[in-house]
Amino acid sequence: MENLKINDTSFENMYTSTEIEVEVEGDVDLFTEIESEVEEDNDLSTEIEVEVEVQEDIDLFKLNPSKSENINRNYNGSGVMSIVNSKCGKRISFTEKSMEKLNNPKKLQFAYNEDTIAVGEKMPNGEKGYTVKTTGKKYIVYAAKLVDEFTEELRLDFTKKTSMTFYDVKYTSYEGSPVAVIKVKDNNH
Repeated sequence: MENLKINDTSFENMYTSTEIEVEVEGDVDLFTEIESEVEEDNDLSTEIEVEVEVQEDIDLFKLNPSKSENINRNYNGSGVMSIVNSKCGKRISFTEKSMEKLNNPKKLQFAYNEDTIAVGEKMPNGEKGYTVKTTGKKYIVYAAKLVDEFTEELRLDFTKKTSMTFYDVKYTSYEGSPVAVIKVKDNNH
């Protein structure tokens, strides 16, 4: 283990860059660049400790490269709604941004047809409201029967995955309350 200490105590320029190049056992080069923003006429002391552990007995050429391919899904931005259908739990989650557009309701109502899910605080013929729980920046509706209903009625295929995220959304309103209309077909499944 090699310990390096770097101590710079005075900078004359507003922006200063310090470059360090160190040779460690086994001809391994370590290059570190430190940028510090300093106000004029100030004295700045920067101390950095870098620990480097080199093991020469690992032959990287004897390792197998990964065979799986990266799938480029070309999504633009973050999803609006995700449906999780797994043995460990069934839920519907929404992003902070989508909930803000719905005015952060405490309960949500859902309606759907063959390729769309509409969600809002108020819906036509909507009598059943689902409580929204907040976890960090995610807003979650825990409703296993609703997930099962969407899975069956919209023919969502969870055989090789446990979740689906939907990106295509348009907003409308019902009785002055915003409604998200989310396209669920030809999205990512």
